[in-house]
Amino acid sequence: MSYESTAEPIKLGYLMDFRLPAFYPQEMRDDLTRPFELVFDEGLKQKVIDRRVEILFREVEGLPKGTVKAVIDAYGELVDDGCLVIFGPSITDNAVPTREAIEQRFRVPAVSVTGTDDWLGEWTFSFPMGSLTEEPIFWVDLLAKGGHTEVGALVEQSLVGKSYLESFRRACRGAGIRVVAEEPIAQTAQDVGAAVRKVHEAKRPRSFTAASASGSCT
Repeated sequence: MSYESTAEPIKLGYLMDFRLPAFYPQEMRDDLTRPFELVFDEGLKQKVIDRRVEILFREVEGLPKGTVKAVIDAYGELVDDGCLVIFGPSITDNAVPTREAIEQRFRVPAVSVTGTDDWLGEWTFSFPMGSLTEEPIFWVDLLAKGGHTEVGALVEQSLVGKSYLESFRRACRGAGIRVVAEEPIAQTAQDVGAAVRKVHEAKRPRSFTAASASGSCT
């Protein structure tokens, strides 16, 4: 075999910015990277790429339960290990500050599934599962079709909640719907009964519906 016929694998990083529960079986963890392996194996077979791809997996606890620092540190470790591109982070509150570190320090591209436009940049790309900008437009369209003219919002205290709320307010203004109450709720699982009651009280004596500013996007 000639020297030119062998090559080191291309390294791709997979950064999971939240820890899966300990009871998750290993096969469920493997399912995270297996689709990439199937695609790259097929690419090698069809000679779309000329060397195999090795996936390096990192799992850390970012926000909301952990820290952004843990995510940025893990990104740096993957860069130091030679990854040419990194899949992740995925949670908006981790992705946006990591983008700044990528642009200033790492300059290694990343692909995410975050729904925020604030992630997009020269080095950061997205295949979002939803959109923090666009989803509230559909909520408001449904509210308007339901005849609602005044609404309230439960707002997750996070970048996701803030982004949703800003888009929700703009969409409401455009549809002639008035937001009469906004109450913050914790990003982690806590009792939100008091906030719900405050929003509920704001309806009197008006006809009222409530829309949450926290949604399915990460």
